[in-house]
Amino acid sequence: MPLQQLEPRCPDDMDAWILGSGIASLTSAAHLIQEAQIPPSRVHIIERLEKAGGGSASTGDFVNGYLNLRNTMIGRYADRYLATDSFGFEPSHSAAEFRRYVQWFRRGKHELNHLRPLDNGHYNRHESIIMPVARFLQSNGVDFRFGTTIADIILDEAHQRVCSIRTVKDNIPETAINVRANDIVIASLGSVISGATSGTNTTPPSLEIICPEKDLDENWLLWLELSTKDTKFGNAYNFCTRMSDSRQESFTVTLKSPKFFDLFTDLTGNAPGSGEFVTLKDSNWLLSLKIPYQPMFPDQPAGIQVFWGYAVFPEHRGDYIKKPMLECSGEEIMTEILQHLQFPLEPILRDSITIPCVVPRMAAPFLPREHCDRPQVIPEGMTNLALIGQFVDIPNEIAGTMDYYVKGAQIAVHHLMGLDQDTIQPGYQFQHTHEALTCSR
Repeated sequence: MPLQQLEPRCPDDMDAWILGSGIASLTSAAHLIQEAQIPPSRVHIIERLEKAGGGSASTGDFVNGYLNLRNTMIGRYADRYLATDSFGFEPSHSAAEFRRYVQWFRRGKHELNHLRPLDNGHYNRHESIIMPVARFLQSNGVDFRFGTTIADIILDEAHQRVCSIRTVKDNIPETAINVRANDIVIASLGSVISGATSGTNTTPPSLEIICPEKDLDENWLLWLELSTKDTKFGNAYNFCTRMSDSRQESFTVTLKSPKFFDLFTDLTGNAPGSGEFVTLKDSNWLLSLKIPYQPMFPDQPAGIQVFWGYAVFPEHRGDYIKKPMLECSGEEIMTEILQHLQFPLEPILRDSITIPCVVPRMAAPFLPREHCDRPQVIPEGMTNLALIGQFVDIPNEIAGTMDYYVKGAQIAVHHLMGLDQDTIQPGYQFQHTHEALTCSR
């Protein structure tokens, strides 16, 4: 059903409340100040963590090993194993979602094998994309309210507008933000990295703490609250509780010698950063490796190299390490990789630190669903609320990509502000948005 065009709002007599500080939220803020001309001081971003996009921030160091926590699954790469290797799909995932992918990429499959500039930033994706946009917004005066948790969104009786936002900060009692008649609210729903747990080079990730009742972050809890108020806000339970179907395991390897990179370059013919994922198609875990440009982290010393990858089937028994990847230490995962590549174990194992990380909802956007499980960006009848992120429904667009975050943000801003819907950019546009922001700093 086409959205009813709203009357343009006066940008000087309103406040915009953005709940969450991931890339969809940051993009929404950028469009609000650049296209809708809202004064930056009247754009408010509320975030539980102490920095923008903190949930996707990479951690660690070269002594203890780095951890790259990437929250966008889909790169621009493909081979004949489209369903699993390239897109992260499993047999239990949505056939409808896979159909969208096939149709979307059919226009030019050759593009999948060629990286765009933003597919390989100077550092990891958090440092290369999220932080520059956050710095742009902060330098222009956008109001970031860190350390603040959204407790609930209060609707009017007709469920057509947001009346207030309940927040909690530190140990201060719950407070309410009054949402005035001309104000808007943009809320990010769900999180693919919620509940992620990491291990070490000598220990596997702890699976005991991964349970639906304990590891849901504020993005999920907010969506769960909304979905109990009205079915038009979707069905969060469908996506957050089926972890056996949505779970993936990633790993980040820190190398103190160039031996692995040299052998890998000789094997594949690709210099670091020149290709996308290399999938070990005969692996029971279905391992994929990403050899990025170096350095991958701002504090990464010269002589230290880092690569990362993931497994689609971590619950399967390894080909060489005879147990599930979920039960393996980082060293055991690296051993499995080296055996598949037929590289010598030493000195590579001795000079490497591998950090495994189980991400229980990484593939959640691809789970089978009913049509109403994903809410619309503008839920039916809502006049001042938009929903963004990987779990909203955008017809003919493909979830799991950076473009999906951005397209949802564009729809949200253009509709709520009464802007021309025809000017919303088609897919593959995040590169231009990001370049415009970073070049204007």
